[in-house]
Amino acid sequence: HASQRSERDSIVMHTAATEFPLMFPHTDATLIVRGHNHAAQVRIWQQRFIITAGAIGLHSGGLRAAQYVLLERRQSSWTFEHHLVEYDVERTLRRFTETGYLEATGVAGRLFQREIDIATLQWLPFMRLYGAAIQSGEITMERALERFQQL
Repeated sequence: HASQRSERDSIVMHTAATEFPLMFPHTDATLIVRGHNHAAQVRIWQQRFIITAGAIGLHSGGLRAAQYVLLERRQSSWTFEHHLVEYDVERTLRRFTETGYLEATGVAGRLFQREIDIATLQWLPFMRLYGAAIQSGEITMERALERFQQL
């Protein structure tokens, strides 16, 4: 999902290559395929490729399209290719209400719906800003959402 070290490790464009041996300490694979941060990318580390698949649903990076990677074995080596597929995002957004998901999930559902709408992370920044205050009872999730939406 993220790395051998932690399910929370993210690899983004500016992640230092010095982090990779800590994230993948016992790896001699030439391809490391992962998900977690929902942004399709390839990083080269020593003689390896670290491939982040992208996201079918909760995208980031401003692309309102399903992202995935295809790997294919050709003779003695692997090839990989990222793909983007447009889909009916407006219909997906309507389904949040039509299925009762928004009503059942409250603030979290509204943040996930917005992630799909604007193809930018919402839940993670929200929780980084307000998670501790929500957990301590200092602020409600609803009030934290109001503040977050004003940023």
